Amino acid sequence: ANSQQVLYTCHIWQTKYEDFKQSTMNSKMTSDRDDPSPMEVDDKEYCISG
Repeated sequence: ANSQQVLYTCHIWQTKYEDFKQSTMNSKMTSDRDDPSPMEVDDKEYCISG
């Protein structure tokens, strides 16, 4: 079950990561507020390495 959850999360990442990057760049262009990119990137790296 745990491995299935990881695979599901990776699938969600594959389908959403591009939109996430675009929204992050847009948010940086429109404002200098902090975004959750550090945590999100950690999840992405875990998904790739895992």
